[in-house]
Amino acid sequence: MESLTMPAYAASEDDLELADVQETEIRGDIFQAEDRGLLFCICRRKQLSNIRLGCFLSIFILYIFKMNFLIYDRNRKGIYMQEVIMHLQSKISVSNRIDWIDCAKGAAIILTIVSHTVQNHMYGNILRGAVFSFHMPLFFILSCMTFRCSFDQEQFRQKTKKGFKHLLMPAFITYIILTFAAVLENTDLLFSAEYWKARIFTLIFASGVKTVYGSMEVPALGMAWFFFALFLGRTLFDFLHLQLDDFQLAVNCVILSLVGIILGNNQWLPFSLDIVFAVMPFLYIGYYSKNCSFEKHAVRKACIWFAIWMVTLWITYPDYSSRTYLELACRRYSVWPICYLTAVAGTFFVGECSVIVQKFTVLAKPINYLGRNSLYLLCIHILDKLWNSFWLVEGHQFVSAAKRLGIDLAVFGVFMLIKNQIRRFTSDSIKKQVVS
Repeated sequence: MESLTMPAYAASEDDLELADVQETEIRGDIFQAEDRGLLFCICRRKQLSNIRLGCFLSIFILYIFKMNFLIYDRNRKGIYMQEVIMHLQSKISVSNRIDWIDCAKGAAIILTIVSHTVQNHMYGNILRGAVFSFHMPLFFILSCMTFRCSFDQEQFRQKTKKGFKHLLMPAFITYIILTFAAVLENTDLLFSAEYWKARIFTLIFASGVKTVYGSMEVPALGMAWFFFALFLGRTLFDFLHLQLDDFQLAVNCVILSLVGIILGNNQWLPFSLDIVFAVMPFLYIGYYSKNCSFEKHAVRKACIWFAIWMVTLWITYPDYSSRTYLELACRRYSVWPICYLTAVAGTFFVGECSVIVQKFTVLAKPINYLGRNSLYLLCIHILDKLWNSFWLVEGHQFVSAAKRLGIDLAVFGVFMLIKNQIRRFTSDSIKKQVVS
C-alpha cells in the first residue's frame, strides 16, 4: 500500500517576503488592539468620574430640545414654555439643596409649634424662652445661607418678583382665610365697618402682636409677620449687596439694626419694617456663613456653640418667670447685642446637631422633608387656630402641644399628598400635550 506523502514545495524569495509582510501586519494589528484596549480603559475611567455631569447635561439637552420644539411650534408657542422652564429649575434646585439646612429648618418648625403652645409654669416658660431665643433668627440666617444675591438690576427685579410670589402670597392667602373664617363664625362682622377697618390696618402693619396707631388698636396679624419680614429683609439685603462692598455692607447692617431696635422701642413701622432693619445682621451672618464648613468636627463645634448659647441665654434670661429673652414679634431685644449672640449660637448649635443627625438616615429623612416644605407647615400652623378645639386641652400645655403638633403634621401630610398628586397630574398632562 502506497504511503500518502505531501509533495515537496520549495518556497521562493517572493513568497518569503510576502509572509514577512503578513506577519508584520498581524503584529501591528495586535499592538493596535492592545493600545485601543488601554485607551478604552482610560476613557472608561474618565466616563465613570464624569457620569454625574453627563447625566445633568443629558437632562439639560433634552429640555433644550423640548423648549426648541415649543418655540418653533406657532400653535403652541408660549403655552407650555413656562411650565417646562419651571420644571427644569425645580430639578436643578432640588439637586442643590443642603440636607443639614433642611434638617435644621425642620427641627426649628417643630420647636416653633411646641413653643407657641407651652408658655405656663416653670418648665413651659423655660422651654419657650430657650426656643424663642433663636428660632426666628435661625430662619433668617439659614434662608440667607441658601440665597444667591443678584448680579445686576435686572436679576434683582426678577428675584424680587419671585420672592413676592413665594413669600407674600402665602401670607395673603392665610390672612384672607382667617378673615372670612371670622365672618362665617359671626356674620354680623360682614357689615361692620370697624371690623374691616381693623383688618386693613392689620395687613398694613403686619405685626405679630397687636399694636397701637394713634388712638386705634391694631389687631395682630399673627405668625404671618415672618413672611413680610423675610421678603423685605432679603430684598433690602440684596439691594445693599449690589451697591456696597463687603465692609460697607457689614457696617450698614449694624447701623440698620440699631435703627430698627430704637424704632421698635418707640414706634412700630408698617409691614414690620422696624423688625426688617433689626434682623439685617442675621441676614449678613447667614449669607457669609455659606462658605464655612459645618460638616467638619460637628460634635466638637456643637458642644462649643451649646456652651455659648447656654451662658448668653442665662445672661439675657436669668429668671424664668419674666420674659426677658429675645422675641422679635414683640420687639424685645434684651441686653443687646448679647441676645443676638445667643440667637447665633443657638442657630449654629442646631445646625451642627443637624449635621450629626444626617448620619442616621431613618431619623434625618422625615425631618429633612419637613424642612424642605417648612413654609407650607408654617401656613398650616397659622391656620390651626381654626381647629383648636381638637388639640387644646385646658390645664395640660404639654398634652396640647403634642396634640397640636400631631394634628398639624397630619394636615400637612394630607396637603402635601394632594399637592403632589395635582403636580403629577399637571406634569403628565403637559408631557402628553407637548408630545402630541
